This record gives sequence, C-alpha cells and structure tokens, in this order.
Amino acid sequence: MASARFYQSEMLEAESLAELALSTAQQAQDSFIEAEALNSLGAISYRLGDFGAAMEWRLLHLELVTAQQNQSGMFHSLNNLGNLHGEIDEFEEAYAKHHASAQLAEELQDVALQAIATTNMGEDLMQFSTGQLDVDSVLNGIFAVWAFDRSLKRQ
Repeated sequence: MASARFYQSEMLEAESLAELALSTAQQAQDSFIEAEALNSLGAISYRLGDFGAAMEWRLLHLELVTAQQNQSGMFHSLNNLGNLHGEIDEFEEAYAKHHASAQLAEELQDVALQAIATTNMGEDLMQFSTGQLDVDSVLNGIFAVWAFDRSLKRQ
C-alpha cells in the first residue's frame, strides 16, 4: 500500500511540474514546449486513471501539433488518443485514431511507426469483435510487418 501512495505522490508532483512547464511555455509563447507539456499532462492523467482529463490534454496536444504541422507529433497524439479510446471501450473510435496514425506513419515512411499503428488497429478490431485481446494474433501481425519490411530491404 505504501508503494501505491508513493506512486500517487510522485505522479501528482510530476503533474504540478508539467502544469508549471505548460504555464511557462505559454508565457514564453513557445508552442513546442507547450506541446510537450500537454503530452506529459495527458500521460500523467492516463497513468492516474483520470481518462476524462487525459482525453482533454490529448485533444489539446493534437490541436497544437496539427497547427504546427508536426506530423511526428500528430502520429503520437493520434496513437495515444487511440489507446485512450481503447481503454474506455470505444473501439471504433480507437480504430479510427490508430488508422489515422497509420496513414501519417506511411507518409513519414517510418516502418516502425507503421508497425505500431497497424498492431494497435488489429488490437482494436479484435477487442471490438470479441471483447478480449488475442495476443497470438497481435504477435502474428507484428511478425508480418517485420517480414514485409525485411523483404523491402532485400530489393
């Protein structure tokens, strides 16, 4: 029980620091640090189980990185939103966010990000259709993406 209280205390301190970073970044009009602070606040809220706050922070992060035309930031934001929607059993919305992140990964020509996004899409579909995660299918999907990537490198 003491370790749970320690974790909670550390997360609340991290939240205070991220809020300070956000405020400072906004005062300095530094949108890149602001985006990092928003992302941190979303992650902290997620870890604390406050999914409503996590959703708000994640949406603000997506709005900002979209305005910056930061495709890598958009990928991570959409992927995080997809994970969050999956956590609250909104699998169709989770799939839509992961699909959008997969499209960005393709535009970035980043095979590792494509593997992350497509694996998440597979998890969303499995959870939506069965209500549970089939780990073997996810691992098979990861292997298929890896094998495809290796075949491209051989050409």
